[in-house]
Amino acid sequence: MARIRPFRGLFYNQQKINNINNVITPPYDVISPEEQEKFYNKSPYNSIRLSLGKRFPSDTQDYNCYTRAKDFFEKWREEDILLQDKEPSIYFSKQIFSLPGGKKKVRTGFISLVCLEEFEKRVIIPHERTLHHPKIDRFNLIRACKANFCPIIGIYSDPRYHIDHIVGEVFKRSPFIEFTDNQGITNQVWKVIDEPLIKEIIREMEDKVLYIADGHHRYETAIMFRNSVLKNNAGIKGLHDKYSFDKVMFYLTNLDDPGLIILPVPRIVYNLPDFDSTVFFKELKKYFYIESISFNGENEPEARKLFFRKLKDYEAKNHVFGIYVKGIQNYFLLILKDEDFLNTVCGNIPARLRKLNVNILEQIVFLQILGISKEDLKAQSKVVYFHDNQVAIEKTNKDNYNIAFLLNPVKIDDLREICSAGERMPQKSTYFSPKFLSGLVINKIDLPD
Repeated sequence: MARIRPFRGLFYNQQKINNINNVITPPYDVISPEEQEKFYNKSPYNSIRLSLGKRFPSDTQDYNCYTRAKDFFEKWREEDILLQDKEPSIYFSKQIFSLPGGKKKVRTGFISLVCLEEFEKRVIIPHERTLHHPKIDRFNLIRACKANFCPIIGIYSDPRYHIDHIVGEVFKRSPFIEFTDNQGITNQVWKVIDEPLIKEIIREMEDKVLYIADGHHRYETAIMFRNSVLKNNAGIKGLHDKYSFDKVMFYLTNLDDPGLIILPVPRIVYNLPDFDSTVFFKELKKYFYIESISFNGENEPEARKLFFRKLKDYEAKNHVFGIYVKGIQNYFLLILKDEDFLNTVCGNIPARLRKLNVNILEQIVFLQILGISKEDLKAQSKVVYFHDNQVAIEKTNKDNYNIAFLLNPVKIDDLREICSAGERMPQKSTYFSPKFLSGLVINKIDLPD
């Protein structure tokens, strides 16, 4: 079912770029404005200029972050800052990292092109809803640059690790790229150019279904771009290995890989008009048991540790999430009283999704109690997302943030079940870690003349 293809990747020229860590970044959608500025200052060749260029008040339709990205991309290739491989390859990768407790993990995967398929075909399957504005942003970038700067992360099931066995000898060689990034993650990349080996990998993947773990907006944008090319080239029909506009770059990893980690995505609610915490908690008590952990300036660290420990412990038997309200020296655990509430409030949602904590939070707390509309959620006008529960608490104490909602991560088995059923979680339900870096491997899209 899944059709993968080798490609001629572009990489930073290590003869001219001594430290790869100075030119790569995380994916664009996890970079804050402060981090963007830091990446700009690290190197004049940092890939932030390609994937997430600065915007200026003087920008016009003909000169903007997308056209500047195109100019940088062309100039860097002309100057041999970026070099393209001469032979089509599949690029295998290992990321070696440590969990917060210090336990070391290794995630193995590979980068290839994947032939685009509509979701209805059930070959490539999403698990989250997408938002309109990010898709327009990514479409403008791919239209300007004709390239993929960061792979979509896809997962497949291979419990017997056939792919790893096929390429076992590859990992005995020295990687052609190896460095440690700012997060302390060791990144290694190997090229596979041997045609019989590539064909064996392609055959092994043909019976696989791919689940999009990260990059839903980029995938849907790639579909949009492919359709626009076909519209302008009416004579082209079907899949063409000569061109790559009908494919997109993926990083593919095994769903059964012990290095595949899902982290929670906390939410912060802000700009709530006339927010009254007394009324808020009164409404919460209709649906949830509320357990509070109070603290003061001296014992807050201990209270926070206890709060997160209980949040994790309650997960096995309850629907639970935590909240921190700005100005109140308490952490609160919300434990759903009765699943019958879900049938009443979330009756129009499939049962598998109905029981997800992120969905309970959205349907009962955001829509029902706080009166945040679905349009607000889509526009992210009253809810902002973070990738660390601790950071979310700190952020709530600043600016105009009101409430932090802290979650346990979605379980991989729940993800598999929801994807297989063709259903989608709310946006920003999962955060796969570690991310695959932007700018490490680049795919130049081949187009008809």
